[in-house]
Amino acid sequence: MAASSWALDMGPFLPVKLTLRCPIAAGRVWHNATCQTRSAAKDVSCCDDWTGTIDISPSPCKGQPVQHRPSDRAITHNPTGAFPAPVLLRLWRGLGGGLPGAFKPLGCLVHARQGAAPERRKERFGLPTASRPEGRIIWIHGASLGEVSQLRTLVPALERDFGATVVITTMTQTGADWVAGQLPDAIHQFQPMDTPRYWDLFFDYWRPDVGLVVENDLWPTMLSTAAKRGVPMMVLNARASRSMLRHPRVYRHLLGHLSAIHCRNEAVAGQFDLLGVGRDKMLVGGDLKAFGGALPLRDDEVAALQGMIGARKTWIAASTHPADEPVVLKAAGHLKRSESPLLVWAPRHPKRAAQIIEAAEAAGLTVAQRSRGQAIDASTDIYLADTTGEMGTIFALSDIVFLGGGFGPEGGHNPYEPAREGKAVLSGPGVRHFAEAFDLLTDAGGAAYVHDAPELAESVLALLKDEQARRAGQAGQQVISAMPNPIDGIIDMIQTVALQKKAQ
Repeated sequence: MAASSWALDMGPFLPVKLTLRCPIAAGRVWHNATCQTRSAAKDVSCCDDWTGTIDISPSPCKGQPVQHRPSDRAITHNPTGAFPAPVLLRLWRGLGGGLPGAFKPLGCLVHARQGAAPERRKERFGLPTASRPEGRIIWIHGASLGEVSQLRTLVPALERDFGATVVITTMTQTGADWVAGQLPDAIHQFQPMDTPRYWDLFFDYWRPDVGLVVENDLWPTMLSTAAKRGVPMMVLNARASRSMLRHPRVYRHLLGHLSAIHCRNEAVAGQFDLLGVGRDKMLVGGDLKAFGGALPLRDDEVAALQGMIGARKTWIAASTHPADEPVVLKAAGHLKRSESPLLVWAPRHPKRAAQIIEAAEAAGLTVAQRSRGQAIDASTDIYLADTTGEMGTIFALSDIVFLGGGFGPEGGHNPYEPAREGKAVLSGPGVRHFAEAFDLLTDAGGAAYVHDAPELAESVLALLKDEQARRAGQAGQQVISAMPNPIDGIIDMIQTVALQKKAQ
């Protein structure tokens, strides 16, 4: 056996790779838990015989099926983190504990790239910029806008039922902006970098009674620090994740720190079954994304915009990403040659405005930019809503919404939000993160997939005719009205599982 190098993906923690030494057969090159052989060898066994203390089982050779072996013991709440830490976690914690200074420039870079206020940079290192109120603290962590936007109805319920102050952490500025605009009674702080020192400072100051993580943003040091301090941790609206199956040992260890998991459906619960989580730790059913409450809107702004639009037909492109933009632009060009409806375009990231305007003008389309106060007139092809926190106002302008994220790697966006508002929903086909939601809506006639620009233009034209958009919107609303609301179950779960444990 000869030692070979591994390029090891750090999985859910950072987009970096580390090269390790493992005594596997010469001639095999392993990369990201797959392998290719330079020989004719067919039977490749997994290697556990690492130098040092590393212990991980990689997948079989490329071309052979990857089998993920579930744990033979159920995972229960494990405040000591007693399950053996796999190599990824040992490396991660060693890096954060031994070289915490290495995370400081990274935190500064992350903060700067988010365009966040310089005076709030210290939050990335566990230092507060807001005063801790007296009484109970419920801490919620969500990576970005997509996660925290699920909290619109949950947070007021937590404040009311528990008499608690809610502290919300995010990594991104878009998440911070949403919290500030939609949940004014909550306190927002940026997520500390994942090192023991920074999380110790965070927990020392805020002293939360319980921690809730929206979806799957599980950071190893965050969870281990909470466990060390006896802070019960729970996951809300957990979703299926390829990363969990690529790194089963990592997630078995991380999940051992959790008191409970809310799974949005049975398919998600089944994935946690494979990872050994006991059903007594799960609340199954109800998608928070479907119960975000009515989007806030400003009636005066809606009236002003409708006054400029007049009787002209409109359609909306919302939460688009770079891969969606050429499709939307080409569809707008097709439509200009027929009905010439106005496109109201709200990109996911308003900073994309300059690129969108440049591409639109190159395609011969005229743009009015909302952030600059430009008016809509008869010559306007695209009204670019490059602002944040105004989706309710934007949705009020049309019954047709093309939802971005389906033509690139993003995996789609939440179709329940426009469907809840009675909108006909269109999307590209790449919606793996919202597959169940789109399946429900498409089966009911409330949503449809489009595969290219001509199909998008054709679908918009069809929906503009007669009452088709209104009927599709009603079908989507009926789907949501038949779904179980998870809010009460989540509150009961917090009360019975988390806060009672904290009181013991």
